Amino acid sequence: MLRNAYPSGVPEADYYPLLALLYGEFSDRNLAEVISSVTGKDSSAVYNDIARSKSECLLDSLDVSRIENILVEHGFEQWKLED
Repeated sequence: MLRNAYPSGVPEADYYPLLALLYGEFSDRNLAEVISSVTGKDSSAVYNDIARSKSECLLDSLDVSRIENILVEHGFEQWKLED
């Protein structure tokens, strides 16, 4: 789903809102592994970024909604039902 939504990689502007959106769907460690595999970033760096993504000063709810809309176009709702 993520590779289809971001075939050219996750843009920096989408990185933290994506972490925030997916935070409730994964454990921190699993989320770090998933995002690491999609972005190529070190999983320990992503793990630290997950904590930063929870900071309201970094996030705009419109950005998180925009990311959710992108993922919905690529099966996010169906993916959530599989869990």
